[in-house]
Amino acid sequence: GEIPIATLPGGGTLKVIAGHVDVDGRRVSGPINADGSHGTDPLYLDLQLPPGTRHVQSLATAHSAFLYVYEGTVTVGASADARELSTYASGVLTNGDTVEIQAGAEGARLILLAARPLNEPVVQYGPFVMNTREEIEQALADYRSGRLAA
Repeated sequence: GEIPIATLPGGGTLKVIAGHVDVDGRRVSGPINADGSHGTDPLYLDLQLPPGTRHVQSLATAHSAFLYVYEGTVTVGASADARELSTYASGVLTNGDTVEIQAGAEGARLILLAARPLNEPVVQYGPFVMNTREEIEQALADYRSGRLAA
């Protein structure tokens, strides 16, 4: 109930889970980072686009971003740089301050995530993500001993 849903000018909807977006001259803020307290300045959007709908989303230039299509197909980018992504495909966005998304013939649902890079090492094992192998080993030991809260 706290996640705002905006109707897009060209059709479709946009849920703002984190961050801020401007839609048709109106600022829409998600419940996460609405006060600017998160250092990574996250943007997390859930888009529903009807068939053939085109949406251009602004992104902060310094942010890393990717999108994940969970229904339908989309074409991402313009002209020679455009790439098609189908259901369960993701794409890393590598440069620029906007992303252009066009829904395929059956429409599309996708998430778009962007944030300021952490610039820290990342070590992942199973569900655990830490900065070093030693921290992973400690998390596993804590889990096995029952010290890790569920």
